[in-house]
Amino acid sequence: MFPMFGYNPASSFARIQTDSRYLRFHGTFQVILAVIFFYFGSGNLPFQINLGIASLMAGIGFHNLWRHVSVQDRLKSLNKKEKFTVKMDWIVSHSKNPKLLFLGKGFSWNTKCTQLYDQLVNLPNFDDIIEPEPKSGGKVFMHNLGREEETPKFFELPVHTVITGSTGCGKTRLIELIAAQIIVKQSSALIIVDPKGDRDLLNIIYNLAVRSGRQDSFKFFSLLHPNHSETFNVLEDCSDGNEVAARIVSILAETGGGQATTDPFLMFCSQVIKATAQLMRVLNETVTFSALYYYVVLDEGSKMLDSKAKEQLSRCRSEKERRNLQEAHQEFNSRIIEHSREHMDKMTALLYPALSMLGTGEIGALLSPETGTMSTEAIIENNHIAYIYLGSMANNQLSSMVGKMFVQNIVGRIGKAYADTIQLKDFWLMVDEFYPIVFPGYITMLAQARAAGMRMILGMQTSADVAAALGEVGMQQVYGNVSNMICMCIKEKNLAEIVADQGETSVLTSVTTRNISAGMHTFDHLYRSGSSVRVTPEKAPRIKPEQLSALPAGEFFLLTQGYFPIKMVAPMLDNPIPEGQTYFEMLEPRRPLRMGPDTRYGRDEDYYSQSLLAMHDPDIDEDELPLEGQ
Repeated sequence: MFPMFGYNPASSFARIQTDSRYLRFHGTFQVILAVIFFYFGSGNLPFQINLGIASLMAGIGFHNLWRHVSVQDRLKSLNKKEKFTVKMDWIVSHSKNPKLLFLGKGFSWNTKCTQLYDQLVNLPNFDDIIEPEPKSGGKVFMHNLGREEETPKFFELPVHTVITGSTGCGKTRLIELIAAQIIVKQSSALIIVDPKGDRDLLNIIYNLAVRSGRQDSFKFFSLLHPNHSETFNVLEDCSDGNEVAARIVSILAETGGGQATTDPFLMFCSQVIKATAQLMRVLNETVTFSALYYYVVLDEGSKMLDSKAKEQLSRCRSEKERRNLQEAHQEFNSRIIEHSREHMDKMTALLYPALSMLGTGEIGALLSPETGTMSTEAIIENNHIAYIYLGSMANNQLSSMVGKMFVQNIVGRIGKAYADTIQLKDFWLMVDEFYPIVFPGYITMLAQARAAGMRMILGMQTSADVAAALGEVGMQQVYGNVSNMICMCIKEKNLAEIVADQGETSVLTSVTTRNISAGMHTFDHLYRSGSSVRVTPEKAPRIKPEQLSALPAGEFFLLTQGYFPIKMVAPMLDNPIPEGQTYFEMLEPRRPLRMGPDTRYGRDEDYYSQSLLAMHDPDIDEDELPLEGQ
């Protein structure tokens, strides 16, 4: 068979085209010659001999023409985009180990592939071979260079994984594929944080939970659908007032652009929160955003907490109890009760709106239950599937705050795991487009969470988004603490260059030289000519940034475990949602909140409506709110 993609010599694509033209010319010539030979030889040779020779010549000619057509078909196949779907049943049946995840079909992008890519793109007639405007929207020929070596790929994805790529390249569908296998094969706890709110992903994850018999383990938290949402006190696991203050101030720092340890306004806010939360803990009150809003923002709330502390002091039975209460009460008085209200309002300009947003109305009811129906500890210990639906398209600031609080809750659990106060258990955290809720605690999770049993899968579009939240050093720390990178179509030059920096390899280049000379030679050799081909190796990056920026949707390079980069095509998961079985359809009749609006702390409803910007119009069903793609 004609060698399609020979590794040597270096000029394989040029040779293929030259040889293809040669085959077409000589095949046609041999067929014509066979016809002429048979015609003129019919009277001079016995019929059998004449027919045999002509048939042999024609057979050689037709064989060369067939080889020409075959080569042309192979060249045209470089432009073909092959899509494929896969069923979960197939994945399960072909998985030798439940920890291995099927990511698609692919092959090792080795030196040979780099060589072939370099040869092809440098051909003068490159545009004659490759479609300049492919329907797939990318350079499909890259994957076709090694399609003959393509096999199904299963990986464990040790430690953490980052999925990079621009909008529409298939990140969410790949997250869907991985999440489906965790649900069906591993039965581990899975926390999916969806900042933007992808209803298709929600429906698929819920349907898979139902099909795998884990429907009762599915937990749904949504800022946009409070009537269908679980409740979650994200401050419940804080060990003391300092931890409560640190979590809230870290969010304020991201919002206001200050540093929690140097900005005087943030330091003042931290002291106010710490004093209030610590006094509440001494009085055995549950620390919630609703309580903090009432005791810090409203004068009547501050006075009520002060009177509770005084009343409790009169009932203290031990000197230690009295001393702890007195210390907490004195600090609360100095920070809030005895402080100038005018000065306090100026210093807490960032704190008041945040507490109002997180501690009042429907959002306050979701985040401030006495006992939440959902907690990080329960999710992990009971192998729950938790879907956190934030809906950033409706209220970006609120969704960012709540998302960060959820992640801080997980960071707190990691701290307890290292302190040996809880038992370690494996679980997964998946965040699609994680930069809206990124904060410095992510670096802690990436660096230490694997020892605490957590593996993270993070989706992102550009490095600039991460750098804006964490700084350049923080961005490099994120990249340095992930073991796997799934690189889909990357339009950002800086990120493409970071990913492409995967070492160099040698590619072969050829230089052809020709010479003609004339001299006093015999008549047959009056002119002499000759040619030579010199093949030399040159250093080249294994993956080039322009390759990453031209990947079609659903295709990616996988960098993992010290392997060569692996060129892959992700499948579409064949998991149709039966009619009438989307998540919200399956919830009818409506499931009410576990806890109704909390009036215990006497919210200021006028302040509440202003701070939330009427995110939930009382005349509109929350299910009718527009979501992405609608």
